[in-house]
Amino acid sequence: MPSRAVLQNLPAFRALSTSEIDSLAGKTKLCSFPRKSLILTQGDPSDNIYFLISGYAKIVRGGTFMKGMDQDKRKHPRKEVPLAIFGPGRIIGELASLANTTRSASAIALTDCTLAEISNTDFIDCCKRNPETAIYVMRYLASVVVESNQQLELMSSNVEARVIRLIRHLESIGLPSESFPTNAEIGRMVGASRPVISKIINEIQSPGIKTASPGIQSRKL
Repeated sequence: MPSRAVLQNLPAFRALSTSEIDSLAGKTKLCSFPRKSLILTQGDPSDNIYFLISGYAKIVRGGTFMKGMDQDKRKHPRKEVPLAIFGPGRIIGELASLANTTRSASAIALTDCTLAEISNTDFIDCCKRNPETAIYVMRYLASVVVESNQQLELMSSNVEARVIRLIRHLESIGLPSESFPTNAEIGRMVGASRPVISKIINEIQSPGIKTASPGIQSRKL
């Protein structure tokens, strides 16, 4: 069970009263995931919502994590496609949970992660009793839609612009350089091949950007 302070530091619950926080804490499970471990699995039931307290997680589709794959598909799985990288304060699994569908993507710990796990029922009950939390969730979901639209718009720009924007985003959330995606992963995130990404990284390399194998170690762009 998380402490009152842990939940109060999450943006969704900052407006809750002490009694509400204590009640929610009693229904919340604190989960730890080591680096590279699986947090959520694509195709699983969506019974819980997760709040990322510390660490960084990668959201992916495909790969060997999907539920319901037969043996032949596991031998030749669909290529893993990274969709997003989240830092502390983000919510994971909220769309499938609120829509009552199976998980549409998997979540993998890029670093050691700590998350607060709350059942859909307990979270919705909390939103019903506390309009501030419900409003936060609506604004959060709206921001997710805006981010998706911006990503779609970005796909019409050149590849270099997409790479630069991605690096700046990862820097803005404080992702450690050793956890940066590889050039191949960046390519799948921005819709380009690994050789093209490698060429762009070399071209934009400066004292503020360092490339490493695998991937990028970025300090400032």
